[in-house]
Amino acid sequence: MFLSVLKTIGNVIMAFALLTVMVVIHELGHFIAGRRLGFKVSEFAIGMGPKLYKKRLKSGMLFTFRLLPIGGFCAFEGDDDLMTDADKRKFGVPDETPEETDEEKRIREENRRMGFNNQSPPKRIAVLLSGVLFNFVSAIILLSLFFSISGKFMPLARYDDVSNLQANAACGDVLFDEDIILKVNGKHVNILDPSDLTKLLSKAGDSADITVLRNGEKVDFHMQKGDVPYDIAYPKLNLSSIIKEGDRSILVSINGGPAVQIPADITLAEKLKKLEDMMSVDDEAVVTLKRNDKYKAEIERVITYTIKKDKLNDDTVKNDYEIIYRINEKGIDYRYGFASDVTIVKFGFFDSIAHAVRFSFFTAGKILGALGGLFTGFTKIGQDTGGPATLISSITEVISYGDFWFVVYLVCLISVNLAIFNILPLPALDGGRIVFVILEWIRKKPINRNVEALIHFIGIIALLGMAILFDVVRYLR
Repeated sequence: MFLSVLKTIGNVIMAFALLTVMVVIHELGHFIAGRRLGFKVSEFAIGMGPKLYKKRLKSGMLFTFRLLPIGGFCAFEGDDDLMTDADKRKFGVPDETPEETDEEKRIREENRRMGFNNQSPPKRIAVLLSGVLFNFVSAIILLSLFFSISGKFMPLARYDDVSNLQANAACGDVLFDEDIILKVNGKHVNILDPSDLTKLLSKAGDSADITVLRNGEKVDFHMQKGDVPYDIAYPKLNLSSIIKEGDRSILVSINGGPAVQIPADITLAEKLKKLEDMMSVDDEAVVTLKRNDKYKAEIERVITYTIKKDKLNDDTVKNDYEIIYRINEKGIDYRYGFASDVTIVKFGFFDSIAHAVRFSFFTAGKILGALGGLFTGFTKIGQDTGGPATLISSITEVISYGDFWFVVYLVCLISVNLAIFNILPLPALDGGRIVFVILEWIRKKPINRNVEALIHFIGIIALLGMAILFDVVRYLR
């Protein structure tokens, strides 16, 4: 027990350390771009909180290690200077101190010239973008290694009955079991979850040009949708999935008896209630109905459900039980007619780079889609979102698996996430600061620095509050 607790603590510390590395890479982008473009860097810190180690470099920059492994920062000279030179003249702030030596004056003027807010807008935008660029490039480099050494997750074609493949699938004469799907209509396939392939095929229409990897060789062919029979068995606690809006000609036969029609002019809830009331425990019902094909609405299908109403005994409480419906659904769909699984494919080094670039942009698109889903309701708060606690928990869980390359894979996903999040035009983020620089560029004068600082302060409080809310909602679910 004690060793297990120590291991968990160690995994959590490693999770914080990995997150810090990703933040430091981001800040390193700001640092390198700033130095190359003539900005004065006042401090580069690894970690946050009290200083554990500090060293003043020849350039005048302070390098520090701090107590808390929760990120880091790159501070530029004049980045927090709330008063422009015009403001200082307006309010009578002296340009120099009374007892300043010539050398001190020269250094001060040099620092002012190299200060962040005194640099041109294009230079400041380049520095602000460089952190995002470093996160993105680091993800591509690590993914290239991951895809060549460990492998990339790719969709694999599967059939329920390989021996009867052509009879069971419209595309069975061209797509074979265990074909690895590389392209659909010339578009490279990337997956973060199995539904990604389904979405890509649904956009392809009634036919698609497919490229697969079969026994190590690339094979191209044309695939056509067709009528595909299906037979699915599943248990349910209720009958809500049986009858749907728009279903017609609903006939119910109980234990082989005569078919009884459910009226068409009652509500869906009333239809489901009527079906439920028809059945007693241990009864078997056969329900036939007409429904439009879910993939091609103009085609009418006949669906057959065989339903067995059972009771599941709870051994802990005598005579206490839970009703469950064992459902078998048979019908025909207009589709490509194969299932998909996920496999791991290793690529050569140069192919891995291409796959890494495409996968990084694909991941970025998914993240942007999820963020947009917050406004449309597609992304569920607490279910599809999380804050810092969720992030650390996810990293800790992956570390506990003991698979180094799977940790690398997660780090890459988080790095892309960090890049996309930081480029958003929100206060306190790099994207928000870029907006202020662009406004200054257009107006030929900056927004009041105090107003900008206040907006960024409110922004970071709001973002932290939102992140904590995501964690709390997820915890309470």
